[in-house]
Order: sequence, then structure tokens, then C-alpha cells
Amino acid sequence: MKRFHAGRWIALCAVILLLAGAACLWLWNAPGGDLVEIERNGEMLYRFRLSDIQDAQTIEISRPDGSNTIVIENGEIRVSAADCPDQTCVQMGPLRSRAMPIVCLPHELVIRFAEETGDGLDALAQ
Repeated sequence: MKRFHAGRWIALCAVILLLAGAACLWLWNAPGGDLVEIERNGEMLYRFRLSDIQDAQTIEISRPDGSNTIVIENGEIRVSAADCPDQTCVQMGPLRSRAMPIVCLPHELVIRFAEETGDGLDALAQ
């Protein structure tokens, strides 16, 4: 029975690490899409296609504990203002990837690219 040398173990671990890193990069940069969902506390507020929004639109989402201002323009969606203390959702910039939604934890708000479901809902609706 042959022994597996330490050099081979190191090479095997390096290959596994490289493959895992490549998979992470692929997921991180996974293309976005066109169908967007906006949820607050698990409740669907909006579901629409970015390509259907021709003129710039602003959506105000308010709660007793704060609000978020969402801007849709030039085929992109982003949080332009929020009154939460950390401003993470504003700093994230436009939604770019399925793997990285825009999240405002203090206001329980999530903006993400959605999977096609065939339900025919493809307009800005509340």
C-alpha cells in the first residue's frame, strides 16, 4: 500500500481551496436579472421588472421606527436614503447580483433579484 506524501496532501488542499474560491467569486458576481422584489419583514411590497420602468421613480417605505427611500432609474435600483444608524443599505449602492441583496436590518427591508415564476406579475404594484 502506497503512502500519500505530505506534498500531495498540500497540493490536493490547494486545488480544493482554489475551486472553492472560484465558486465564491462566481456566486458573488452572479448576474442580476430583471425581476426585482422588495420585501419588508417577509411581506412582499413590490415585484416588478426593471426594464418596465422607463422614467425615474422614487418609492418611500415608511414604518413608525424609520423609513427608506428607494430610487429606480437607468435600469438600476438602490436605496438612496434611510434614517437607520448604520446606513449600510445606502452604502451598498445599486443592486447588482443575485447573491448580494440590498438589506436594511433595522427596517427589515430586503431588495433582491427574484426568480422567474411565470405568474405574469411584471409591473410596479403595491
